[in-house]
Amino acid sequence: MEKPISTKQYFSSMQFAFKMALQTMFVEKDKLETECKGKRDKFIEWLPQFKTNLIDYPEFVEDRYINGRILATLGILYRDENIDNETRVKLLEIINYFKAKKRIAEIDRCKVSYQKCLKLNHKQYLHIIKTFYTKVQEYLLQGYGYVYDNRIGWICFNRNLYRQRESNVLDYAKTKANKKRLIEQGVHLWNKAEEDWAKANGLPYNGVDYRIFRKPEAIYELPLLDCTLPNAYILKFKKVNYRPAQYAGITNEQLLKQTGGDVNEIYKLNIDLKTKLSLCLEADKLLYTKFIRNENQESVKHRTPSSKSRQ
Repeated sequence: MEKPISTKQYFSSMQFAFKMALQTMFVEKDKLETECKGKRDKFIEWLPQFKTNLIDYPEFVEDRYINGRILATLGILYRDENIDNETRVKLLEIINYFKAKKRIAEIDRCKVSYQKCLKLNHKQYLHIIKTFYTKVQEYLLQGYGYVYDNRIGWICFNRNLYRQRESNVLDYAKTKANKKRLIEQGVHLWNKAEEDWAKANGLPYNGVDYRIFRKPEAIYELPLLDCTLPNAYILKFKKVNYRPAQYAGITNEQLLKQTGGDVNEIYKLNIDLKTKLSLCLEADKLLYTKFIRNENQESVKHRTPSSKSRQ
């Protein structure tokens, strides 16, 4: 399988994984059913010596797992110190039988879910993924953490007070507007490669720097925490900034006005997490308090995060 790099490849990867899982489960189910075959009649002969009404339990009558009640009762009988070893061996065999029935029931439930997933088309798959991650964004913006599987760790917003050792932050919206204005005026814009060449050749350079920087009170980072994978320190959460066609040319101020400054409406927007954070911080002036993770409001690059994670 090619490493997924697009939604279509993720979709194909999902289908492949579920098909393989179904095949594995079908093999496992056949094996379990073969092992269980014919044992129930033997158990009917044994049950009277246990002095219980196990034979009347719905799970025994219907010969399938329902709610685990019969396993709970069997467990109590098995732990009775007064029974002999022969009886204990028989109980263990019945317990394993109903554990197999439980696993068969789990496989049947998974089979239904997996088959539903395999019936999805690409558009339906994207809708589900979008709905899921929109909710993940909402939880992150409420100050909670999102936990990944398989030792990857978890992420949350961390408020980091701006310090002089950190560089100024580029204001993308104002920079874009300023660049457009200067181009319309016919101004020669600054270019780093041109400036370096001019300096190297001892020539003056008059390109106008169109960039506009800001010094925010705080920077909000989204670090990957508690990752236990090899070389975890080099792993970082890579954010994707996107703004679909429906929001093309619309500024953050306009989006804020469209949502009425309601964070619940901002959560629903089909835009990137960074933009949502900016809008929510503007809409709720006390929201920043949910992202303070340590007393000095430091970056996790400089210290170990405290347990104040809001997971």
